Amino acid sequence: MQIDVSFQGPFRFIGGPEPLVFNCAAALMSGLYLWVGPGEDDGGWIIYVGETGKPYRLRFLDHLQRQLSGSYSAWSIPECRRGQVRRVWSGYGWRGDGWRSAIEHLEHLERRAPVLREYLEYLEIWLAPLPDIEQLNKRAEAALLEHLRKQGGNVKDMVTGNRSHGFSANDRPFTLLMSCPRRLHGFPVEPLTA
Repeated sequence: MQIDVSFQGPFRFIGGPEPLVFNCAAALMSGLYLWVGPGEDDGGWIIYVGETGKPYRLRFLDHLQRQLSGSYSAWSIPECRRGQVRRVWSGYGWRGDGWRSAIEHLEHLERRAPVLREYLEYLEIWLAPLPDIEQLNKRAEAALLEHLRKQGGNVKDMVTGNRSHGFSANDRPFTLLMSCPRRLHGFPVEPLTA
């Protein structure tokens, strides 16, 4: 079965001339999404690949709360523009000593708040609403992550996401035709199979 995965955007968490992800036309839909860091050239660097089965508005509220709380990492914008990874701080959300890091984040919040705001204003969000049939969202996310990681170099280094979906022999294969009006480093030009 062939599925068109058409990304629309850009949208923003906050600031910028683009619409906010919370009140865009697709806010009540679900599917695949990208966080993109605009590059020095005309291309964008895919920083995060995600999927959601709930409305984008709710998923991005969760992302925003985690970002503001320090649970997520924040990246250095100058390096990100060059396709290089340097975190301004590492999020505490995935570490065993999370409570210590949360306290440290709060102790440095006054200094971190302007950096965090700038980072959230910098990010572009691209949405590809999909029907949630046969785990399509998760399978599309896994296929795109696998493709980007196979690119190697900066494309592999920049992207984050943690989906690896195991398929059974009973899964019907999907052919994913991905498109995005923005030039993205490493974005697939050939169909992907999920």
